[in-house]
Amino acid sequence: MRIILPTPVTPAALLASNIPEDDHPAWGAGVTYARGARVVADHGVWESVADGNTGHDPAADALGSWWLRIGATNRWRAFDERIGGQTVGGPTITYSIRLPRTLNRIAFFNLDAASVRVKVTTPAGVTIHDRTEGLVARDPVGTFWEYVFTEFAFTPNVIVAAPLPAGATLDITVTGGAVTRVGEIVMGRDTPVGTTVA
Repeated sequence: MRIILPTPVTPAALLASNIPEDDHPAWGAGVTYARGARVVADHGVWESVADGNTGHDPAADALGSWWLRIGATNRWRAFDERIGGQTVGGPTITYSIRLPRTLNRIAFFNLDAASVRVKVTTPAGVTIHDRTEGLVARDPVGTFWEYVFTEFAFTPNVIVAAPLPAGATLDITVTGGAVTRVGEIVMGRDTPVGTTVA
């Protein structure tokens, strides 16, 4: 049995993404918020739990007296360690990540997409890995009739093995139809934990 020891993606490591962080207006220190108003702060969506909410930073409200964290923003939902929610984008979702340490696996969960491309570039600009995993199949297809009438099957989860050295840039491109969805992206080290027995 093997597991992937995850390495979190931090704001410092995320270099770029085509998913905007505009789920709600950004929190403003001088704005008064009513109960139920939602804002974006610290890459999360927060809801005001009281009227007359002025000057209370959601990220600093440890007791939840003024704000309740609803969840990660659409951009960060792919890295929130929860497979149930999904980052939703257009035909493609892209992320560019500076690798904080040497890793060797990337796992994608709860995908609604046709393909996943993983590209790794060293700090010197040399591409050391560039592979696209197709997620669409017509299995089993044995006859012409099955080829024409069998529904396409979409793989919701995939693990990609790649050299991921510290300091390199990891470019992820998830491609789908009009709407593409990614539940969770986990990168880490593939580690053996033992042998499964009956």
